[in-house]
Amino acid sequence: VTHELHTPLAAIRSAGQNLADGVVTEPRQIHRYGELIQKEGTRLSGLVAQVLDFAGIESGTTAYASEPIHLADLVQEVVGNLALVVEQAGVEVEIDVPEDRPEIQGDADALRRALENLVTNATKFAREGRWVGIKAAAGPRAGTVTVRVEDRGPGIPKAERGRVFEPFYRGSDARRHQSPGSGLGLSLVRHVAEAHRGRVSVENREGGGAAIVLELPTAGSVGEASTR
Repeated sequence: VTHELHTPLAAIRSAGQNLADGVVTEPRQIHRYGELIQKEGTRLSGLVAQVLDFAGIESGTTAYASEPIHLADLVQEVVGNLALVVEQAGVEVEIDVPEDRPEIQGDADALRRALENLVTNATKFAREGRWVGIKAAAGPRAGTVTVRVEDRGPGIPKAERGRVFEPFYRGSDARRHQSPGSGLGLSLVRHVAEAHRGRVSVENREGGGAAIVLELPTAGSVGEASTR
């Protein structure tokens, strides 16, 4: 985590210093430096949010609200928040979340961050396929909905599928390609899912790639979300 914090900070400091010293004066270069600062600032904000979420979970002080949430609107908000990340990765996002899908029950902020972690993770590993899919369907249990986030990347080796939700775990593909990340994203998703009396699982996608399946309760199917 210390290394992951240092990397975007170093990039922001370097770019800012070059702009402040007048080293970069050509408009196209200034625009490129501005995009770099924005990109690394977004990355840093996301990492700080993950660390704070993890600290709250570990301390047992994280409490979740319980309210009906329109799933299609939540997904659109998540994709909008990650528009720059997706664009810079050159990834196409395909959304299949019907407007008439039942509302889910839970904490909008926590579920938004969980979905952002899933989409960011899929974007990171969608190198070959350049595609991420977000699909919603009726869940396998009564009173549940599933949100499936897929990519066409290298997939997840069978031996690693049981560990990807562990805090700080980094898979072999992430280590091999030196992909940025703290290893906290999927562990936070698991905690949010379980705190909402749901669950999350991983599987390889037919045709190549990986799929993370988040199962959540529909509105009115459970009482107030738990506090962990």
